Amino acid sequence: MHHIFFLPVLLSCFLALNAFDSVLAQIPQSPRIVAGANDHLTPAGGPHREAGQLVVKFRPGVPANVIEGLHASLGARVLKVQPLSGLHRLGFPDGADLAQILTVYRNSPLVEEAGYNYVARAFGVPNDTYYQPYQWNFYNTAGGIWAEEAWDTIANKGQGIIVAVIDTGVAYEASGPFVQAPDLNKNFVSPKDFYNNDDHPNDDNGHGTHVTGTIAQDTNNNLATAGIAYQASIMPLKVLGWDGSGSSDDLNEAIYHAVGNGARVINLSLGFPNTGSPDATTGQVCTEIPGLNAALQYAYDHNVVVVAASGNDGGSVVNCPAAYSTTIAVGATRFDGQRTSYSTGGTALDIVAPGGDPNADQNGDGYGDGILQVTFCYDAMTMALYYQLFGINLYTEFCSVFYAGTSMATPHVTGTVALMLGENPGLNPDQVRTYLESATRDYGASGWDSSYGWGLLQAGAAVLAAKEGTTPPPPPLTGSLQGIVTDAGNGAFIGGAKITASNGASTFTTTSPSNGSYSFNGLACGSYDVTASAKTYASQTKAVQICIQSTLNFALMKRGKGKP
Repeated sequence: MHHIFFLPVLLSCFLALNAFDSVLAQIPQSPRIVAGANDHLTPAGGPHREAGQLVVKFRPGVPANVIEGLHASLGARVLKVQPLSGLHRLGFPDGADLAQILTVYRNSPLVEEAGYNYVARAFGVPNDTYYQPYQWNFYNTAGGIWAEEAWDTIANKGQGIIVAVIDTGVAYEASGPFVQAPDLNKNFVSPKDFYNNDDHPNDDNGHGTHVTGTIAQDTNNNLATAGIAYQASIMPLKVLGWDGSGSSDDLNEAIYHAVGNGARVINLSLGFPNTGSPDATTGQVCTEIPGLNAALQYAYDHNVVVVAASGNDGGSVVNCPAAYSTTIAVGATRFDGQRTSYSTGGTALDIVAPGGDPNADQNGDGYGDGILQVTFCYDAMTMALYYQLFGINLYTEFCSVFYAGTSMATPHVTGTVALMLGENPGLNPDQVRTYLESATRDYGASGWDSSYGWGLLQAGAAVLAAKEGTTPPPPPLTGSLQGIVTDAGNGAFIGGAKITASNGASTFTTTSPSNGSYSFNGLACGSYDVTASAKTYASQTKAVQICIQSTLNFALMKRGKGKP
């Protein structure tokens, strides 16, 4: 099975319904939270090619019989012809010398472009039940995108804007074993399945549904989670199969379809691992993937914004398609706004957004700090095996799930772009990029750097910039710290303890009352050393990252007899 570039950290099956009467029994209940696996962040290696396959594009006007003759002379079997991009996906017998055949195609005057078939991979204050305390990524905080500020600024939440999600599909309809995901009652337009060659791009993996949730999950409906541009329309386009992988020519074709059917922004939470380095001859990027640059340029030329994941290998070269110059390349950050260890950086990186860190619980909610949205309860292989072998349909079971990855960071930017275009539909891709980048919060080195691009997405400022043409300064970031000081021996509260918090530039001090509690408010977000001391007790110092509300408890040891 192909390696999948996203994280299912499963959160839920459905909450048990306490139906006090028939009316309450009809109220939809939010999928409850459970924990799951963490296996998506291991680099897959590559770049990966489909064995025995090439992709060829012929020059305009070449007769069909001439093309057929060339294919036949080289032993090619036509697997698929893409009507929009003109790409031919070709298969060859085992043992065929693909390198030699590719050279013949490239040297033919009939051929415009030819290359291997590369494998694309998936790189994962409303009243919604789980918005507090789990959707930290939307909050007005150091690590959040300030979606609340954006919502407060505008009345239109992406209405009239079509967002194309090119992915594993979306749980958008009742068809065969599939049903529409709860909390995803969208206007779905021009759906297309390029993987299975039909008009029903149903998600059999979970990745695309999760990504769509961050962009446009139903919001302010007292159910599950929130989405950013929750009045936007979604165009579900499937190019990846149940295992999270798919062919490059299908991706190219989906981009043309999105542009031709009215999409204003395209989300690509996928990519080609270990691509993106400049070509040795031309210095251009992504040239190894036939047709990709032409498709991305086509979108740009037709005023469509393309947002793509930088990759999850933690390296220094942004993967394709994010590496292409007209695409907005998105890296990933943690709860505290710092870059995650897996986020791929490099010269093509434009911006970062919350992607989550499954190995940390900086917000203290009891779960790894992933990105929470509704999708399938089970992993893709389990669902496929149960359905094929036992006839048990798990595609109807939805949960609130934490994913992590640049796949999860990307839809934060896409959703923000939809909000911007909803306020100012006349914006072109360059203007959108300028507003996004000028409104970021600067992390890392001053200005642009290869780890954070221009900085962390700030949706509120970017939307206001698009709406009014001006960019407000970043808001002040403050947090609070609270905790209890107790005796390590007997657990008794310690009153009169002195607690000091220092971040190097400033020091703050307070004293605990008889119940041992303490608190600091209005602290600038950042790293602090906090010390608790009390008479007859040994002092204790701990490091803590403060933003929003942090908790730090101390259990002090009694000093031994004769010790100072």
